Amino acid sequence: MMSRIVFSSTQSMPTNQKVKNKIILIHGLSGDASGWSSMKNMLAKHGYELILFDLAGHGTSEQKLHEVTGKDWQQQVQKVINQESQDGTVSIFGHSMGGLLAYIVGNQNTDKVEKIVTFGAAFQNISLKDKIIIYLSPILKYLKPTYEISHGHAIPLTTLKDFLYLNTSAKNVIKTNKLSSLALHGRQDRSVPVEEARFHLEGRPNISFKVLNQSHYPRNEDEFREIASEIRSFIS
Repeated sequence: MMSRIVFSSTQSMPTNQKVKNKIILIHGLSGDASGWSSMKNMLAKHGYELILFDLAGHGTSEQKLHEVTGKDWQQQVQKVINQESQDGTVSIFGHSMGGLLAYIVGNQNTDKVEKIVTFGAAFQNISLKDKIIIYLSPILKYLKPTYEISHGHAIPLTTLKDFLYLNTSAKNVIKTNKLSSLALHGRQDRSVPVEEARFHLEGRPNISFKVLNQSHYPRNEDEFREIASEIRSFIS
């Protein structure tokens, strides 16, 4: 089940402000929509509506992570774009793996999506050894069912194959990226080193690459506010 979080009755957009644009937020692997809820109000104060939802296998979803695929996530993002673009174009913000989905699905909807902003987009170098492990994951899962992607966050080993699929697809898409895009990346990012991300993103068509003094995920309200400010400046 997909949850859609918009403005609650107690934290609504000021009545004297008109929505400038809808921004669909795609969270990262093992994350969820609630991790970005504070940014909703930061953007609302400036007339932006942030659309939050949980990818299948995450957050409030009734599905388990091992039950879904990268293609399922693509289809889900497509449905959200179709729903939210009925009254005009939308923009997309993607974090980590959500950044990969933003470029893939966004470029399939250039008539519905105006701009893309990503933070810590997971464009990573995958070694041959890692690829072999990923492709053997249906067998190796019996020896090691989970894989730790960061401290305290583990995913089913078989999900790595879906990440590889999205990683490869996104790298191909940005070679001819058609949407005006801003790629933000944290200088202290240990999950996706900034130079690795720069190698894949800087200089690609219609993509501006900018480094912030942050890690892979915002650590406090000031860092969320900094990202929200970058989003506003770019989209406006």
